[in-house]
Amino acid sequence: MSMRDSSRKEWSGNETIERINAGSLQRIADATELMAKNHAALIADADYYKRRCSSLEDDIACIERSRAAYKAWVTRLKRIAYPPQFTDESVGFEGTENDRGKN
Repeated sequence: MSMRDSSRKEWSGNETIERINAGSLQRIADATELMAKNHAALIADADYYKRRCSSLEDDIACIERSRAAYKAWVTRLKRIAYPPQFTDESVGFEGTENDRGKN
């Protein structure tokens, strides 16, 4: 039986305190190593997601700029295809300037 195993069981008269303590310390060391490994994996995951988030933010900014450019292009095309044909003066709007736009 190893010291780790004997430190888990009830203490008996044939096991010495030093041997039990050594087994306990070995179990604590094993648990600490496992925690350190998990911590390193969590840090690596966090770094990955930070880089991914930054990359996606850059993609979003690019798409927003592209969308704004397309909207401006569509507006320009609409002005070319459908120029304003009538103004108030060309139609002979009667009334004062304050009356324009009112129903």
